[in-house]
Amino acid sequence: EKEPNPVGSYRRTFVLPANWDGKEVILHFDGVYSGMYVWINGQKVGYSEGANNDAEFNITQYLKKGENIIAVEVYRWTDASYIEDQDMFRMSGIHRDIYLYAIPKAHVYDYHLESVFVGNDFSSATFKVKASVRNYSSKSSKKQNLIVNLIDPSGKEVATLNREVNVDGSSTVDFDLQTKVDNPLLWSAETPHLYSVIISLRDSKGKETEAMSSKFGF
Repeated sequence: EKEPNPVGSYRRTFVLPANWDGKEVILHFDGVYSGMYVWINGQKVGYSEGANNDAEFNITQYLKKGENIIAVEVYRWTDASYIEDQDMFRMSGIHRDIYLYAIPKAHVYDYHLESVFVGNDFSSATFKVKASVRNYSSKSSKKQNLIVNLIDPSGKEVATLNREVNVDGSSTVDFDLQTKVDNPLLWSAETPHLYSVIISLRDSKGKETEAMSSKFGF
């Protein structure tokens, strides 16, 4: 006995903004049930499965100026379907947002935030940041600064961390930064104090090329 595997085919066109020239373009899916193949301009980009997981594809090499075509082939059943049967209707297809975004060639690829308390009275903590900067270009990146701003819940800047960044072509470098924070507002379920952490890259002239933020609790 062979069980049918329904397939949905989706296709549309898009035009890239002019100011994305020279950047890496990422295609992001928030959720597709249950597996999918992706094509850009008739070239197969890749495959992903996991109904409620994000999926991203770097589609820079497949793009052209002017109009581009994206096609997605969605399969209802995959070899992961058995782990997805958790109190849900088995409705297949693209069920969350899809979008494109552009990043500079030298890009904060990942970062990790951590607090380590000194002593047992929680009166001070070491705020640690590990950031990975990836250079998608084959040439070494120009000198930049990796800047981390820690801002308390009232909007006051508590600390600024700065590190010079220069990454060889087609490589990734990890940077470790840390600072001491005295009398941090503590997070708990009853007092959920959250700091804002802004991570940015700036070129040698001080122009911001990329910025992102996260909430953080001590």
